Amino acid sequence: MADTIHLYETGDVVMCELLHGLNGTLPCTIVKQLPPLGTQLQYRVKFNEEKFERVVQEGQLTGMTVAA
Repeated sequence: MADTIHLYETGDVVMCELLHGLNGTLPCTIVKQLPPLGTQLQYRVKFNEEKFERVVQEGQLTGMTVAA
């Protein structure tokens, strides 16, 4: 199914919009692609300053641009 293609790959560094009362965005690394929850694709991500991983939806992520 074309609508289940993840935009990001394992190892990609992306910006994640934090939810649940936390403001801003922080860089994180994609640890694993997960199956969709409803219509939203999910990922397991790891922030550098945390010892645990989080599950986030693709809509919370933004790719990082690389300067040429």
